[in-house]
Order: sequence, then C-alpha cells, then structure tokens
Amino acid sequence: MGLRTLTFHIEAHCARAGDAMPTPTERVAKYLQRPSGALKQATAHVRIIFLWGDAMFVVVISFPQIKAGKDAEFQEWFAGTNEEFSRFKGFIRRRLLKPLGDGTYGAIVEFENQEAFKATQSSPEHAAAGERVKPLLNGNPTPHFYEVIIG
Repeated sequence: MGLRTLTFHIEAHCARAGDAMPTPTERVAKYLQRPSGALKQATAHVRIIFLWGDAMFVVVISFPQIKAGKDAEFQEWFAGTNEEFSRFKGFIRRRLLKPLGDGTYGAIVEFENQEAFKATQSSPEHAAAGERVKPLLNGNPTPHFYEVIIG
C-alpha cells in the first residue's frame, strides 16, 4: 500500500472523551490505543498533521513563468527543497500545483504557526534555496499569507 496521508483533528476526539493529554505525541499514542481508534488497524504509512493550539499558517505561492526547458529542473528543485524544509520545526508540508491549461505553477505551504514560518524564511537554507531557483524563473514568486480559521 502506498503512502496515505490522513488529516484529522484529534482535539475533537479528546474533548469528547474528556482526556487531558499534555503533548501531541501522548495524544496520538492514547488515541491509537483506544478500541475505537480510527487508526488502530492501519497498516499504511501514516503522516498525522497536528492542528493543536495555534492556528495553522498557510502560504499560497504564485510562481512566475518557468524559463523554457526548465520545468523538470524546477520540479526537482521543489522536491529537493521539500526535503530540506521538512527538517524545520513547525513545518507541516509543501505541495506544488501544476496549472491546468495556461497559467503558472503554484504552491501551498503549511506551517504549525506564523513563528515557524518566519524561522524557516529567515534561515540560510531558505536563502540558498531561493538563489538556486532564480535561474529557473522569469521573475519572482508572489506569496499570499493565510491563517486557517475553519477546517
């Protein structure tokens, strides 16, 4: 079975059960031990995205046109930087969006909170990644910032 990503709000389950669990790791461990745990019998690799405490911070990026013949290199850059950024505390995930028909690439980047985003943005790794992608783009990416309020 391939990688399956499950997103759920464990706080709703804990609130219904009246549990008081101080850390996300303990919350998941206790949830999975319950007979009614939705993931009790899961055999697939599972990535759990925690939406606990601070609201999730999302960046939607509009990329400029990719230079002719550079699409594959751009996609490789994106995949490589996903691996780099996954090491940062508070980073959740980053997805590349390919346009249907005319248009440009986009990306959705998710962090646990705005502070985690700022720490990643101000890192030497982020600056180096930006320098590596510049030769592939006809212009600069345009970010749009959001805080998840319902979801």
